[in-house]
Amino acid sequence: MRSHSSTIEECYERAKLLTLDGRAQNIRCPLLVVFGAGDRLISPQHGERLANSASGPTQLVVYPEGNHVCFNSSYKFRPLASDWMAKTL
Repeated sequence: MRSHSSTIEECYERAKLLTLDGRAQNIRCPLLVVFGAGDRLISPQHGERLANSASGPTQLVVYPEGNHVCFNSSYKFRPLASDWMAKTL
């Protein structure tokens, strides 16, 4: 719906274009990548790939029990992200 595609097939084709391949290395600012190992929508390997591809200082944190966007462990990642921002930015 949000892709404004006419068919589900067109939507799948548009989704293939949503990638940071060839672009992630342009990220030079400090980057915190937080992933849940139990994310069933986006594989944690994509977070690892982003962290490894960025050119700037990067920290990767993967919560083993975390689900998509670590919604089930926000009590852990929110303080981490706040402390990271206060220290880094």
